[in-house]
Amino acid sequence: MSDTSTDEERPPETPKEAPEQAPEKRELEAQTSEADAADTDGPQAEADAAEADVAEADAAEADAAEADAAEADAANADAVVISEDGHLKVDVDTVERLLGQGAWKCVRITEDTWRGRFRGAGRKLPFMVRLDPEGYLTFAVVPFLRSPEERIKAHALYDRLLQLNQVLYMAKFSIDDDLDVVLSVEYPVEELDESEFCDCLDVLVYYADAHYEELAEIAAHG
Repeated sequence: MSDTSTDEERPPETPKEAPEQAPEKRELEAQTSEADAADTDGPQAEADAAEADVAEADAAEADAAEADAAEADAANADAVVISEDGHLKVDVDTVERLLGQGAWKCVRITEDTWRGRFRGAGRKLPFMVRLDPEGYLTFAVVPFLRSPEERIKAHALYDRLLQLNQVLYMAKFSIDDDLDVVLSVEYPVEELDESEFCDCLDVLVYYADAHYEELAEIAAHG
């Protein structure tokens, strides 16, 4: 009697080939794969394009700002001449240039003197700028007021001018040879900066607005 093995050896099974897919199914799967790829690549491509646009805009803005700064520096270099000590080199051309930059409408009446008008205290007041040979630049509202002919009124006006001169900053009141009241600022040219040039004119406007009505009242009524 022959032995019977419990584990039978079986011939290897031949793998079955997968049934071929229908053409319609293959086409559908291809379309699905393309759609998936588009869904993945589309947003990334848009993000990359947007980032590139932002970078290009930033670069253009930076170039424009740099060009504007260079142009402003060149204009300032042409407009203002600086001396070795860092202050303005004040001459006739510098004064005329600064008056123009500040839109102060003036007419040059002599080699070193300019005249114009500005609106202050509700009226147009005459002012002058003079480059003094003694080394000062004088800014003055003249005439600020006419001195009254009556002695009592004139005395009251002059007393008030002396009081104001104790508290005014940079400016002062005085009386010229024609007995006109003058409001003026004198600044040494060797210490003058562009901002101080503007301050001198602004001070005239400020004090004219602040004190004209009061002083005109004293001149009229004492």
